[in-house]
Amino acid sequence: MLSSHNKTRRAATAFASLAAITAFALTGCTTPESDTSGDSVDKRYEISVVLAPLAYETAYQAEEQGYFDELGLDVTLIPGGDPAANLAQLVSGEVDIAMVAASTAITAATNGMPIKVILNNESIDPTASTSGLVAQKGSDITSMADMAGKTVAVLGLSTGAEIQLFEAAEDAGVAFDDVELVVTPLPGMIEALAQGHVDTALIFPPFYSIAQAQGFPVVAEPTKEYGGGTPNTMWVTTEAKLSSDADMIDRFREAMTKAYDFYNDNFEDARRITGEQSELSPEMLADRVYVKREPQVNVERLQNLLELMERFGQVEDAPSAKDLLDSETPTK
Repeated sequence: MLSSHNKTRRAATAFASLAAITAFALTGCTTPESDTSGDSVDKRYEISVVLAPLAYETAYQAEEQGYFDELGLDVTLIPGGDPAANLAQLVSGEVDIAMVAASTAITAATNGMPIKVILNNESIDPTASTSGLVAQKGSDITSMADMAGKTVAVLGLSTGAEIQLFEAAEDAGVAFDDVELVVTPLPGMIEALAQGHVDTALIFPPFYSIAQAQGFPVVAEPTKEYGGGTPNTMWVTTEAKLSSDADMIDRFREAMTKAYDFYNDNFEDARRITGEQSELSPEMLADRVYVKREPQVNVERLQNLLELMERFGQVEDAPSAKDLLDSETPTK
C-alpha cells in the first residue's frame, strides 16, 4: 500500500530529478548565438528533435513527406524515452526541441525549468479506446472498486498518466494513494502482468490493443473516461532557443501542422511507421487505434490537468496553463 508519506516521497523523487536538470539549465547551460538576420526560406537550420516513446508518427511523416525540407529545416529525429532524460537533452543544448507529456512540461516549469510549450501533438480522444487498465489473466480485479492496495504498472512517477486513474479510483471509493504505482517500461508491461510482478498495468499504444488480443482483461479505461480533450503529448523548447531562433521554431510549427493534416488522412501510413520504430509486426498492430491530431493546445483542459496534479500532490504552486505556452503557440 502506498501511504501519504510514500506518495509525497515518490513525487519528491520525480521533482528532484527535474530540479537537478533545472539547476543545470539555469547555471551550466549557454545557448550559442544564432544569426537570425534576413530570415527567409532560403536560410536553412540544422535542428535536433528528441521524441517521446509514443505518438511520434507525425514527426517521421514530416520528414518523409518533405515538410521539414521545404521549410529549410535539416532535422535529426532522436528516439527518446524517460521524460527527465529528454528534458536533460533539451536544456543542455544537445537537442533543440523535445516531445514530452503535458504533465512533464507542467512539472518541469513548476520546478523553474526555462521551457515553453510551442505546439500540441496529441490530445486524449474521449471516444477512442487507445489505453486502459489491464489485469492479469484470471484476476479477480474487475472494476476500479477492487483496486485498493493493488499494484499498477505505470510509465513513470508524476508523469500525469496516472491522473485519470486516480480520479477513477476516487469515484469508485478507493483512496488515490491506496493504489501502488510500479514504474515499468511500456514494452515490458504485458510481460510484467504475465509473470505476476504487478496486479494491473496502465497500458498505452501500441501495446494496449496487443494486451487485449492476448486475452488480458480490461478493468477500466480511465484515460478516455476522465481525460477527454486533455493535451497528452506536446512539443517544448527552451526560452533561450525561442529568443535566439524564433524563425526556426515557427518553421517547425508550420511543418508539423502540415504533418498533422497528412497523418489525419493517412492512419495506415502511421501504422507502418509505428511498426518500423517499435519493431512490432503488422499483425500485432492491426487493432492499434489512432486518433486525429491538431496543433492547438486546449488551454482549459491543460489548466484542468495542472489543477489535478496539484490536488494529487504531484506539483505545488504551478504556473497557469497560459504561462506554460509561448506567445505564438496556437490555442483553442
